[in-house]
Amino acid sequence: MDDNGISYKNLISEFEEIFQKAKNLKLKIEKEIEKIDGTYKNIENEIILSFKKQHIELEEKEKNLKLELNV
Repeated sequence: MDDNGISYKNLISEFEEIFQKAKNLKLKIEKEIEKIDGTYKNIENEIILSFKKQHIELEEKEKNLKLELNV
């Protein structure tokens, strides 16, 4: 390989550099996925709480309307 201007050490060095960049990119992607998952869970919880609140309000409204009918 030295005849072509390519050395084993250079190939290993390039490979390690590319491999490290790939590992760093993988970690960045995993962190972004965690952020997205956290955001999704927060939004899901907000939606659930909103519908629970609306459900309670509707039950209260139904109760009041039934009371008015019975008066």
